[in-house]
Amino acid sequence: MLKTELANKTHLSPALYREQAAARILEISGHSKMEPDAQATTLEIRDHRGHWRRGVSGNPRGRPRGSKNRCPRRRADRGRAAEWTRHDWAVVYRHAFHETDGDAGQKHAAAFSECMALWLLLNPPAQRAGLCAQCAKPLDVPLSSVSGAPVQADGAWLHWACLPWFLRARWDAARAGLQRLGIGVGSI
Repeated sequence: MLKTELANKTHLSPALYREQAAARILEISGHSKMEPDAQATTLEIRDHRGHWRRGVSGNPRGRPRGSKNRCPRRRADRGRAAEWTRHDWAVVYRHAFHETDGDAGQKHAAAFSECMALWLLLNPPAQRAGLCAQCAKPLDVPLSSVSGAPVQADGAWLHWACLPWFLRARWDAARAGLQRLGIGVGSI
């Protein structure tokens, strides 16, 4: 709106345009054009190219008191783990690596296992009620044999015989998911 108001009057030189724009901004903010302080401030808020000077806001009234950013962003904030990017995962990996004691191989393994545990918590297995999460066959409690007895692993119910296959599939899915995020054993 400000640019169109000034442009509609006549074609102005860049210096005159900047001066009038700054005067209009000061007028909106409550300063009068006639005040000597306002003219001195007009020349101080923009540089010779018309850009805002450092530390000077384009909003003369400023942010309302008590207002905050909509969603402050902290790297690897565990409260927002579902929205993490590959950079957040790298921060978790590096933090776990530096917090662990031991040689480099032990540190990498501990950091990777920390990331894997977090990935498994954030990506629960899919399961339908009454069915095994691995083979999708019904879980029959009264008629189950030893190998068909239902057990719970990673929050999902499955047959005892399906347990090793299920855990291996979860491990492989977690490793593939972390590799897509740039995390692997020894990736610092």
